[in-house]
Amino acid sequence: MAVAVATCVFGKTIFVSSSANDGDGSLRVSLAGAEDGDVIRLTTTAPIKLTSGLTIPYGRFGALGLTLEGIGGKRILDGGNSTQILNILPDNKIVLSNLILKNGRISSAGGAICNDSSSLTICNCEFIDNVAEQPLEDHGATYGGALYNSNGNVQITNCVFSGSYVNAARSATVGGINTEVGGAICSKGGSLKVNTSNFNDNWSRNNGGAVFCSGGKLTLENCSFKENISWSPLDLGANATAVCCLDGEFEIYDSDFTNNSMFTNAAERASFLAGTFTSYTIRYAGCALGCMNVTGKIERTTFSGNLGGALKLDNLRNMSYRGYNWKDITNQIDIVDCNFRDNIAHPYYGALCIGSMGTLSDYKGGLCVLNSVFEQTSISVCGSYGDDRSYHDCICSFDGCSFSGNTDTAAMTLYLCDTSISHCMFSDNKYRAIDSGGGLGDPGSANLSVSSSTFTRNSFPISGKVSTGGYGGGAIYFGRGDLTVTKSVFEGNEADCGGRYVVIPLPPLSWRIAILREILRVYAVALFMLVELATATNT
Repeated sequence: MAVAVATCVFGKTIFVSSSANDGDGSLRVSLAGAEDGDVIRLTTTAPIKLTSGLTIPYGRFGALGLTLEGIGGKRILDGGNSTQILNILPDNKIVLSNLILKNGRISSAGGAICNDSSSLTICNCEFIDNVAEQPLEDHGATYGGALYNSNGNVQITNCVFSGSYVNAARSATVGGINTEVGGAICSKGGSLKVNTSNFNDNWSRNNGGAVFCSGGKLTLENCSFKENISWSPLDLGANATAVCCLDGEFEIYDSDFTNNSMFTNAAERASFLAGTFTSYTIRYAGCALGCMNVTGKIERTTFSGNLGGALKLDNLRNMSYRGYNWKDITNQIDIVDCNFRDNIAHPYYGALCIGSMGTLSDYKGGLCVLNSVFEQTSISVCGSYGDDRSYHDCICSFDGCSFSGNTDTAAMTLYLCDTSISHCMFSDNKYRAIDSGGGLGDPGSANLSVSSSTFTRNSFPISGKVSTGGYGGGAIYFGRGDLTVTKSVFEGNEADCGGRYVVIPLPPLSWRIAILREILRVYAVALFMLVELATATNT
């Protein structure tokens, strides 16, 4: 009887001892001669300075893959600020380990690496000063200063991205999504999973100072984002100084967003802090994490000291004119056990802004925030923009949260979004603008339910800040809709104009005039009928 014996074929190990761009023993020659399953090990201690990029051909390492690793320390691949370092064509499996990729440059996508529809694993690597930048005469798109991923699956562990950026002489838009995105990484389609990695001092001209992800799934775990910048001359939605996620899914765990900013120079920063910066863009840009039309969760993550805001969730924001089909969309965002401290944003929008939860009747959105802390970081929740009134499909809930020390903006401002607040604490918040509350403001048409919550030492000191006619509540200002307050405590709240605790304003003047006219009309009809009846009786 014949017995079939399975055999395992292992690839060979290739050692690279030369730092030359080409020739015997060089990385270029070794890569050209490698086969599926091989391991290439860099032993040269001198930087490998490339005069042209390295390319991995279509499907060359698809079954067993190729590993490229540094031995005896991190080995350097240097693009010389003139060339992309590595271009990976589709249907490959590539592992990069123990490398430093620096000074890569390209005019389109991926200053250090461009990955097209392949599996890419990166471990213990550093990406330093890589650039995707268009020259003055081209005006094209640029994506991913260090890494661009198109429909591939990328996993990154224990890496550092610093000093990378995307830029162009003039900003462009392609298919409704702005370009010059992803200062360190831009990923479109596929998946991007990043674990235990740091992103420092990266910047983009538009979205995602560090990371931009569109149309796929983004997972961040134990990551740090510090001092990244996104500067945008345009109003393009979910602009984000650190991470931007559009049209897909995201999960963020145990991460930190600190001191990310929307300003590229000290003068703009100082103007913003002084309250004199007047750019229109400031209302929409600058948050550390910006998300549009996504489903996701954020757990055990800290946002602190971000200039321009901590978080903006903009699920729709009137994007239908850009050619998207938003039918039957349901997006849910969960924020659990997070800390938001000392984030500064535009006073109308809040350091945590949830905008346009639904502007179409068949669009549904939801936000659930549990056991999170907001200190000197306000929240703005907007159900929709313009005159749309589909907000009743948008439900926000806050449970077990605390809001304290917010000044110039209410701790939470609601507009056109049904909201439930339970077991929350609002303390020492102060709002200096018309038509709001020191702790909680709801100037729009929505339903608000507050239960088992505490409001202490909140205030509405309107005098000296706005013209007469301002109206607000020390603890809560509520506009139009249904308000329910149960089992809650109000202590030490103050208001210069309005009520100490809860203010429910009169309807707008036009509404009051219309109501008065209707009352007078009813009285006139009744008086006419009485006169007619009296005349008929006398005759």
